[in-house]
This record gives sequence, C-alpha cells and structure tokens, in this order.
Amino acid sequence: CTLLPGQHLREKELASKLNVGRTPLREALIRLAAEGKVLTLSKKGYFTLPLVEWALLDSYAVGRNALTLALSRTSADRVYRTVPVMNCLPPNLQFEQRQHSWKLVKEHRIARLV
Repeated sequence: CTLLPGQHLREKELASKLNVGRTPLREALIRLAAEGKVLTLSKKGYFTLPLVEWALLDSYAVGRNALTLALSRTSADRVYRTVPVMNCLPPNLQFEQRQHSWKLVKEHRIARLV
C-alpha cells in the first residue's frame, strides 16, 4: 500500500488494502496522530503529512542523535583528560581529589553506556 504526502486516509479503503479491521486501524491512526506522524482534522479525518513536514521530522531526529553522540564522546574525552591532571596534584589536595573522582568515574560509565 503506497501513501502519498498529504493524502486523505479513508478508513474503509485503508482497512481493505491492509486487510485489517476498522477498529484496529482507527486505534493505529489515533496513535500515529498522537505521535505527530499523521494529521487529524476535526470532522475531516486523517491525512498523511506533507513531504516537507516528514523531512523536518527526520532532520530533527538526525540532529538529536548526532548531538547525543557528540555529548557522550565529550564526556568520555573530559574524563580521560581530567584523570591524569588530578594524579599530578600535590598531596594536600588528595582529599579533594578523592571527593571529585567518584563523579568522573560515574560520568565515564555513563559515557560508555551511551
């Protein structure tokens, strides 16, 4: 089943093409509308998004994923740069070093998970 951008989604036709009942189809359309993947217009029904809106949604997802990856790498780099510097501190700062080292280890573990 091929849907075009901006196409009106008629429940009866779509249920027939997809070989599903109208109730599960309606529930799926409600969920897609809640996720912003189809438009719902009062008393007019459901419509596929115009192509421009799909492109914007995809670009936001790509940007969010790139930012997440960049932030995780930045945190790991920060840990690797900070630990050697802390090891060079004078003995009178060892207490402060121990106090902050737990945070660095925690950030490193989180960065590896991401």
